[in-house]
Amino acid sequence: MKPALLLPAVLVAFGLTACGEDEGSQSEPTVAGTTPGTPVPGSTVPGTTTPGTVPPTGSTVPTTGSQPGGPDPTPGIGGQPGYPDPLAGHTFLSTGAAGFTLVDGSTITITFDGTRIGASGGCNQLGSVWLLDGDRLVVEPMWQTEMACAEPLMQQDTWLADLLASSPTFAVDGDVLTLAGDGGTLTLQDQETADPDRPLEGTKWEVDSLISGDTVSSVPAGAGLPTFTFTDGEVGFFNGCNDGGGPYELDGSEITFGDLITTLKACRRDAGSTEGAVMAVLDGTVTFEIEAGRLTLTNGDVGLGLRAAD
Repeated sequence: MKPALLLPAVLVAFGLTACGEDEGSQSEPTVAGTTPGTPVPGSTVPGTTTPGTVPPTGSTVPTTGSQPGGPDPTPGIGGQPGYPDPLAGHTFLSTGAAGFTLVDGSTITITFDGTRIGASGGCNQLGSVWLLDGDRLVVEPMWQTEMACAEPLMQQDTWLADLLASSPTFAVDGDVLTLAGDGGTLTLQDQETADPDRPLEGTKWEVDSLISGDTVSSVPAGAGLPTFTFTDGEVGFFNGCNDGGGPYELDGSEITFGDLITTLKACRRDAGSTEGAVMAVLDGTVTFEIEAGRLTLTNGDVGLGLRAAD
């Protein structure tokens, strides 16, 4: 399953700047979002969470907003569209770099979706529009969020932004993308190979975010981490306080839960609120979506964000 590009939307008032521009030259179109990083604990971050993005403990993050504007796609060399199949609709994950040392444990992500490009060096989200000019990837001036992260990750964000802004050469060999530009060379692999979609059944899933309306919140620190396992029509779970289980049926992208039973242990406040949020989602039929190691369960205006525990 190819993930959709998520270009979040935060207004300039929340601190967005265009890469390579000073504050006085910021343009009106704005973009925002949250990306994997290490924000200050307990902070509240405007933006949109994406697959793989976990809000800091105790934070609440809005999930809606507008996306930045940009020019329509322009033809590439020879009159052909500038968005060929090797890039369009694909997300690539870093596997190595030359001229820059990638932060241990981090992953650079670049997503091409139609005219849009989204990227992250492991902290902030970058967004713009793109086209191809011969063997060069041309990226319009980029916007980025301004979350506070560990200094090495912020430096990696800057290096990535500079590389993309330099109109790097690109080469695709099978599922491997290589970009070479100012500051070095970045090698990436298609996410479908590097980090394929996990199966719903047989995977242990951990809840790391609670969805309510237009907000996504992390699981309260005082609650246990809820978990789910789906196996042959039977679901077993821990809802943050009590253990439970029961039958379910799959129909395309929907899961219909039957009568679920749980233990009846008394819960502390945080555990109790987490239990309530989890059980509200498991009422009747829910839709599910899997992207790489992320599972999202949605039931009306409530839902759960889960990660594969592997």
